[in-house]
Amino acid sequence: MSSEIGQQDQEGQGLAALWPAGLMLCAGLAGLALATIFSDGVPGQYVVIAPPFGPPALEIISQAEGAIVAAGGFDNVLIAASERPDFADELRRAGALIVFPAPAFLGCSPPPEAGA
Repeated sequence: MSSEIGQQDQEGQGLAALWPAGLMLCAGLAGLALATIFSDGVPGQYVVIAPPFGPPALEIISQAEGAIVAAGGFDNVLIAASERPDFADELRRAGALIVFPAPAFLGCSPPPEAGA
């Protein structure tokens, strides 16, 4: 009987020891999210998320007359650039599900030259 009590105490201590680590993980992720949201974007560069069952992101960027800067973590996520002031609106018209300015840490190069 006493061994069962000792075993329950050890299990309880193991779970309690994970709480600080879980809280630190959540605080770190929240900090990274806030830093991303409040950072200045790269002018002319946008994260383009295509709908999963719609036109491919490459086709959307091509229709909006933009260039690909980098690939995202998924097939339907690309970073695109253009010097056109209405580029984000054109991406949405071409079928992009979500368009938002690319964070500065994704790249610091200027948008590619037209025709390059």
